[in-house]
Amino acid sequence: MRFDVRSSSSTDPLGVLEGAIAVDKTAVVRDFAFDSPERLGLINKDTPVVVACGSVRGSGPVAAKLIELGYTNVVHVEGGVPAIRESAE
Repeated sequence: MRFDVRSSSSTDPLGVLEGAIAVDKTAVVRDFAFDSPERLGLINKDTPVVVACGSVRGSGPVAAKLIELGYTNVVHVEGGVPAIRESAE
């Protein structure tokens, strides 16, 4: 499952990364902690998760936080959304 953690000002001009779900990188604990009443419930701890942002400074900390929360199959995209879009061209 892919998550686009860019801010809305970054996603608005180009839209959310195709096939990804936009999530707020400042609300990772609220949205993904297993004991959070507001948890999205989209994934379980072993679901493959790919986190992308405009840069590693956004996706790296989100991926690290997901691992800290107990997710076991998390990666972030080096180069972020620009790298993904470039590779698709």
